[in-house]
Amino acid sequence: MNETYKETFERDGLKLELGLGRKLIPLVLNPAFLGPMRQILQKSMRQRPQNSAIHQSLRAMRQTIFSETGFVLPPITIKDNQTLDPHTYEILLNGVKLAEATVLNKDHESILPQDAIAEQLRKVMIDRIAEVYDWAEQGNAKAQYYVGSWHENFTTEELGLGDLQQNYKKAFEWFTKAAEQGVADAQYRLGGLYHYGQGVEQDYKKAFEWFTKAAEQGVVHAQYAIGVLYKYGYGVKQDYKKTFEWFTKVAEQGDAGAQDSLGYLYQNGQGVEQDYKQAFEWYTKAAEQEEASAQFNLGYLYQNGQGVEQDYKKAFEWFTKAAEQGYASAQDSLGNLYENGQGVEQDYKKAF
Repeated sequence: MNETYKETFERDGLKLELGLGRKLIPLVLNPAFLGPMRQILQKSMRQRPQNSAIHQSLRAMRQTIFSETGFVLPPITIKDNQTLDPHTYEILLNGVKLAEATVLNKDHESILPQDAIAEQLRKVMIDRIAEVYDWAEQGNAKAQYYVGSWHENFTTEELGLGDLQQNYKKAFEWFTKAAEQGVADAQYRLGGLYHYGQGVEQDYKKAFEWFTKAAEQGVVHAQYAIGVLYKYGYGVKQDYKKTFEWFTKVAEQGDAGAQDSLGYLYQNGQGVEQDYKQAFEWYTKAAEQEEASAQFNLGYLYQNGQGVEQDYKKAFEWFTKAAEQGYASAQDSLGNLYENGQGVEQDYKKAF
């Protein structure tokens, strides 16, 4: 299937031409086209390497969408066009101009194509859904995973891509088919359906079994999920030491959520000897990746002098970062600092 799949999805050429002097990084598709796929795109943007070249970011964007949904965007080539004014761009499909615009300021990092490109890409994908569905029914494991993913996540009718509806029972059926053929991501997603009781009766033991199969194939989210099950005793005997082992495994791979969770275990002495300095180190790693919970926890350590010298200004800084992401506990703690004038000038209005 892979070669056929690649050929099918990459037959339409998409070209982005930029005016000189532009520091463009991501290509952000029209929101009318994205619908539920917007979060996937935003995820790929957040995960792009710092100071990456534009083509690297675009490649990462296409790979992320492909791995999450099975959709493959047309190949995007980038060209400096000296005939264009600085800070302008044109988007062409097979040589036909779809969109053009002038970016309002040189520091803006997004290209916002007009509806034309969204409509063209929508047309390209309509036929692809039917093709992949056919492959799934013929027994192709990867296609079965993609169809399950579509049923789990979104309604394609909203995207103008047919009438594929969100249906957890169908997602369960397709993920089961793919998981039994050894598709690791399908095993993880199947475990998730068992865990939350979506499309099937809730069964933590089954969730644990499928998470384990996926984890053994290196699926990081499955490895973290196993740690969570051990932490709360869902489908398995509660075991903080096992939780510590799994969270450590995932945290060492750079996962911010696991780093935050590992910091919590060190802070509270669960599954490991209490160690505020280790908690501080892991919270810092996660906080620097914009993990709101870790930012709050780091602020708490600074506020109370645990694992680090007490520093209300630092506590204020980290509480602020978490609060700006909507983290309620951080907002409350920030109010307390304003009320007591700790790390910031006393301000009752801001406190309340």
